[in-house]
Amino acid sequence: GYLLPAGQEGVERTLATLLREGFKATALAEPAQFLDRKLGAGTIVLRKSANPPGLKARLEALGQLNRHPVLPTDTAQMTLGPDLGSNRALILKAPRIAVLMDRPTDATAFGALAHTLTEAGLPFVQLRAERLGATPLARFTHLVLVDDSHGQDSAKGRAWQQVLGEGGAAKLKAWIAEGGTLLAFQGGAAYASRAGLTPTGHHLLAKAAEEARLKEKDPKREVPKTDPADLVRPWDKREDRALAESIPGAFLKVRVDASHPLA
Repeated sequence: GYLLPAGQEGVERTLATLLREGFKATALAEPAQFLDRKLGAGTIVLRKSANPPGLKARLEALGQLNRHPVLPTDTAQMTLGPDLGSNRALILKAPRIAVLMDRPTDATAFGALAHTLTEAGLPFVQLRAERLGATPLARFTHLVLVDDSHGQDSAKGRAWQQVLGEGGAAKLKAWIAEGGTLLAFQGGAAYASRAGLTPTGHHLLAKAAEEARLKEKDPKREVPKTDPADLVRPWDKREDRALAESIPGAFLKVRVDASHPLA
């Protein structure tokens, strides 16, 4: 078969293309070692026996296009870690992604997400938020809620609440219960917490509550002070500074506990 090492830029685009074209792939759930090469969790495995004869040629073409290595292997046995045929491997399927758009979506957040998905080679459907109730969600595996248009932290998520209403929350709950995956960011995450879409015991804290929690944990902690320059800084400069400190649509490398319900 063939291996696409985790952490290599361009691998996600190759994987997205292969899955759309019907090729079968799995991913290592934990690190392994093949001969003298260490393979991180998330390394993609494509077995010859599970794929059409054109796998080699397609991988070579996509590897050159997306500029990442393709490692051939004639054995499923790893030097260290789980073997390629292990039942601990994660079976990968092409996601069917929907992103809620239009009112009350924050345009910058939506644009950043759309750019990220496009760069990763992941097609997605744009759904108008007001049409959620009339849309059959069963055809989607993932639904994304980005930030809403309210700028203040205390108000984040309330615009989603107003537009989607109780009917929208109930529909999302039912879809999640049937196996759908909801990805929510900023105001979208605040809405998911308020609407009860997150597991019991998981909730978001406002800044004041978070500071109180941190102060209780560390009594010597000092509350961050407001920069006096902010009091005299022109409004447009404050906005520029806030934008410079934000990273919309960022990808973070994390280790996921696959046994946890959130995973």
